[in-house]
Amino acid sequence: MQKVKGLENPPSGVHWSYGSECMQRISKGSAKKLCFPIDLPSMGYQVVIGRSRDYRGYLHFLYVQNISGDFYIACCSAEIIEWPELFGVEIT
Repeated sequence: MQKVKGLENPPSGVHWSYGSECMQRISKGSAKKLCFPIDLPSMGYQVVIGRSRDYRGYLHFLYVQNISGDFYIACCSAEIIEWPELFGVEIT
């Protein structure tokens, strides 16, 4: 299990946010560890760091996103509470 320290929820009301249930801001250091050996995404881009199927067979992707220089770990189709089972990643 990979543990990642969440820094804060995304700002509310912004058009790019998946919501606090599906994304969390993380440090640049945490983003580097999650992305290794791939480089960090450039501003405005994201990198897939995990993929998994749930019990229904749906495929989910976990991303590290660079939004205006802040890094977020995010999944648009599964909530943070599901990530330990799906991706082996826990937000603390």
